[in-house]
Amino acid sequence: MQDALKSSGDCTLEELISQFGNPETLAKEFLEETEEFQPKKIAKSKKKRNIIIVALVVLLIASLGYLYVIHNQNQTKATDVIIIEE
Repeated sequence: MQDALKSSGDCTLEELISQFGNPETLAKEFLEETEEFQPKKIAKSKKKRNIIIVALVVLLIASLGYLYVIHNQNQTKATDVIIIEE
């Protein structure tokens, strides 16, 4: 519809409706044909995104915990004193 309006700038709304049909019907048909706008697809992609975010947060927390444990082990080793007697 937009292309037709741009190419013949003097079209009226009635002419566009007679050529393409009712705008609500046209929009409904477009959304039904376009998979990415279907509610099931949107919900599925949001669920995948949320699972990935949760997995990354868990991985980050586990990594920080592991680094904390390693840091504490290294600190313990660094405070040991070795005395060498002759």
